[in-house]
Parts: sequence; structure tokens; C-alpha cells
Amino acid sequence: MNQDILSGKWKQMRGQVKQWWGRLSDDDLDWIDGAMDKLAGALQERYGWAREQAEREIKKRFAKRRRATRRWDVSRTRAGGPAEHSEPARSRRAMCVKASSPSPPTLSARS
Repeated sequence: MNQDILSGKWKQMRGQVKQWWGRLSDDDLDWIDGAMDKLAGALQERYGWAREQAEREIKKRFAKRRRATRRWDVSRTRAGGPAEHSEPARSRRAMCVKASSPSPPTLSARS
């Protein structure tokens, strides 16, 4: 993740970072304040990792997050977003069933 992006979204990312690396305290997160090098240093200190390992962990976590966010954005774009649809989204299976197919028999109440 780009340093500028991390700095700009730090307040949003704090909770996620805390989930990923629970040993980081709120004071650590305040001190880090979106700086990648400070995050790597805090991970080194709290987890006993080498600098390279801390940087690999950071890249791995943020890459997974970026991929997940990108997938979510793409699926919303394909669906047109919730504001553009007046009817609820249908499942793929429901969309494949032909409109002319007969409906299943209904159970009638026994007399």
C-alpha cells in the first residue's frame, strides 16, 4: 500500500491494524499515525520480528485487504450499486430459470 494512502486512511485503518496485530497498543497506533516505517518498527518491537519480516507482513496484509476491497468495488459496479436498482438483486440460479417454466405444484389443504 502506498504511504500516502495509508496516511490518508489511517483513522479508518486503525481498527483493522489492531485486529491484525493485537499486541499493538492504542499508544502505539497513535505514535504510528499512518507511517509505514513506524508500523514496521512497532511490529519489530512487539513481535520480535526482523525488519524484513515486519515489512513482509505489512505488505501481505495490505495486499489481501486491497484485493478484497477491489473485488467488492467490482461486484458493486457490475450490479450497478444499490441506488440504481429498484428491485432486489436475484440469485444467479433464479436468473437462469426460464420465465415460461411451469411453477411447482401447490399443496392443497385436505378436507
